Amino acid sequence: MSLFKLKDWWSTTLGHREQFSGGGLAAGIIDNSGKPRIVSGSLQGWLRVHNPLMPNRTPDSTKSLLLEVRLDAPIYQLKVGRAHAIAVLHPSKLRVCTCSARTNQGSSIETSHLELTAQYIHDFEVTNIGTHAFSMCLGSFGGSTDREMILVQHMDGHVTIYDYDVEILCHCFQDCLAPGPIEYVQSADAFVTSNVAMSIACYKFQALAHSTNQDKSASLQTSGTLIEAKDKCVVLPCNSNKTRRVVTADWICNVGELILSFGIAHVRMTSICQIVALGEHTLFIVSVDGVLQASKLMDFHPTSLCICPTFGIEAWPRVLE
Repeated sequence: MSLFKLKDWWSTTLGHREQFSGGGLAAGIIDNSGKPRIVSGSLQGWLRVHNPLMPNRTPDSTKSLLLEVRLDAPIYQLKVGRAHAIAVLHPSKLRVCTCSARTNQGSSIETSHLELTAQYIHDFEVTNIGTHAFSMCLGSFGGSTDREMILVQHMDGHVTIYDYDVEILCHCFQDCLAPGPIEYVQSADAFVTSNVAMSIACYKFQALAHSTNQDKSASLQTSGTLIEAKDKCVVLPCNSNKTRRVVTADWICNVGELILSFGIAHVRMTSICQIVALGEHTLFIVSVDGVLQASKLMDFHPTSLCICPTFGIEAWPRVLE
């Protein structure tokens, strides 16, 4: 019997009859106060920031609401960056914003509200439904230590990487007929994603960058359907004026299930990390080299995955039903 009792610390209701995507919730430090905030975004375009450190001692839960603003497009996904910035993914644009903490004169609350400032906006070249955005991930691609980049995956499978306000590359993953979940692995400097072949694929960032450099140094003909190149890439004509190159995977691990979500588990005091993939019925543990290390068949239908650090040596995944 446990001596502890689980108790709700904070809760709130988000809007009225609003709808949310699976990536419409994020948490982290987003302002100059240095305290964690909860950021939510709905498909109706409402962006809200709450202070979860204020327990619900009164029925008025609006006191924890620090920001509520309606943007001009549905919000697909939210990410909180290392530089206290919020990346907001819309169907046809990527918006990067920052927040500043403000306090009303005479108020006893340390932070009474936040002010949202748009730093830059990337408008996608939307020609059909396939060029709409699907998901994104961020990280220090290429081993950078002073900044984070953002990768956006589109409905037709091609990906675009942005470095601040500059688009640095645009490519397609191998055998990507439909988009799937995607995550960045810092230790391997690579991206892991899934495809319709029920496999997990890994793509090195250096392979994407090398393919971009060859595009700049050589003019390739695109009259055919597919043209083979020396770096195991092919040129694929697309509807836009840009030429996207299909990059082959560094490794592929066949798991036999569609993947719902990815997570990266780090082992404390070591440089070892593992890729945690949540399938429709099974939880998979894959090494950064593409070796399936463990699998666990679940007797329920999972919906999401969260990596939680433990008090022991390792960080173990937690599956939410």
